[in-house]
Amino acid sequence: MTKIKSKQYSPKIFVSIGVFIIITILTGVYAFTQKATKPQEQVYIKLKLSQGLWWSASSNPPIWLAQTIKPGDSEKDLFGNEIATILSKTYYSSQPLKFPNQHEVYLTVKLATKKDSGTDKYRYKRSPLAVGSPLNIELSSAMITGSVMSISQTEPEEDYLTKKITLSNLSKQYAYYTDSTDEFESIKIGDNYFDGQDIAFRITDKYLKARSVAFPDINGKPVINTLNVNQHIYIDAEIKVKVIDNMYFYGEEQRVAPGANLNIITNSQDFSRYTVVSIN
Repeated sequence: MTKIKSKQYSPKIFVSIGVFIIITILTGVYAFTQKATKPQEQVYIKLKLSQGLWWSASSNPPIWLAQTIKPGDSEKDLFGNEIATILSKTYYSSQPLKFPNQHEVYLTVKLATKKDSGTDKYRYKRSPLAVGSPLNIELSSAMITGSVMSISQTEPEEDYLTKKITLSNLSKQYAYYTDSTDEFESIKIGDNYFDGQDIAFRITDKYLKARSVAFPDINGKPVINTLNVNQHIYIDAEIKVKVIDNMYFYGEEQRVAPGANLNIITNSQDFSRYTVVSIN
């Protein structure tokens, strides 16, 4: 019976395989280390919390999420380095009548990014970073998603002003025929709204004006009647606005101009149905 001899391998083969495996591992470790230690570039962004796509009609965050996020909250990488830090936060009521618990939340965030040498574009955690792009941040306090509004290499200096504004319930439904006395009495001078950073709105005065209604006479000519019982409510206030292209904006995105309706609330009142009469 013929015996089959087992094939003998030279020890040099095992040595070569071992060296190859070691070189492969070292190469992988070097590549990972180089990527992990690649110089990072600090950028500052303005982030609006949402479901990430600015053009989609999605719900705004609830008040509990807005209050959970604090300046100083951060996200860290595997090495314990901060790669995202919340610098400031503001939030405003979204649509008080329809969605009283939803708020528009804006964050200023410092990010540690990497720049593609070929495209000269920023990346955060391997995802493209650009105005309009979605961004996910895993903070120690919460997981948030939003749309990038702006990117800069230095911390942005917001151009805010305090302006005097007059509002009235001129446009309220059935305003000509509704007695506003009780509503007027409930409005308190000094009542305000704090946006998480500053007092963004504060009532300084209130007064009533008689309503004038035009009715046609028998010849079709308008006759103005003054309704002394039912009067319009007027309030004077100070409002925090942002200046963009010589236009005023409240809450980052609400245009402030005569005739506009703003989503303004205070500690005790909802003024979202009031109309801007003047701003100066």
